[in-house]
Amino acid sequence: MNLRTSIETGTKWQNLVTMLYVIQNKKRKTMKEYKVETLIYYSKLTLDSEHIAKKSNEEIQEKLDEYSKNGYVLTSTSSTNFGLAFYVYLFFEKDV
Repeated sequence: MNLRTSIETGTKWQNLVTMLYVIQNKKRKTMKEYKVETLIYYSKLTLDSEHIAKKSNEEIQEKLDEYSKNGYVLTSTSSTNFGLAFYVYLFFEKDV
């Protein structure tokens, strides 16, 4: 490999990196639409200590399917509890 080949290869590599950077920045400049879905589950007296987990799995999967059909992507989740209630927050986004 001589100096000229090395320089040409380097230039091609820099052009490729620059092109990928431009494509990535164009994607970042797209507008996003955000949605937050809140699901609330209440504790009840039962011998099944996993009743909230069982119930929530079904409903959360339904919400994921519903939003993905509309082009949304799950970006984050959060949960908290207050008293006997358990709150699950699903954060979605999609390009507009």
